[in-house]
Amino acid sequence: YTGDITYYGTGLGACGITSSDSDMITAVAHSVFDAAMPAGVTNPNANPLCGKRIRVTRDYSEAGKGLLSVDVVVVDRCVGCQPTDLDLAPAVFLRLAPESKGRVLASWHWLD
Repeated sequence: YTGDITYYGTGLGACGITSSDSDMITAVAHSVFDAAMPAGVTNPNANPLCGKRIRVTRDYSEAGKGLLSVDVVVVDRCVGCQPTDLDLAPAVFLRLAPESKGRVLASWHWLD
């Protein structure tokens, strides 16, 4: 997939996990998260995407770093994200782009 990556202030996520800004975590688009919910299940903590791993890759050549990849764990849903966007913990975003960018294009795929 290819989409925008952004970062957000972490805390208690939709998967019931409390994370910090230094954790290697992500939120997936609400449409992706909600579509994965089993029929009849209302507790988002039981979403099968919770705990799944994603590898995010970006060309960070503008900083002389080249192609970089970071593995993250899904712990939340992103209401403002398009289906191929990811919202990352600040520590993850900073590995892939300068904070001042705020939103950049990256590719990603499921590891699990």
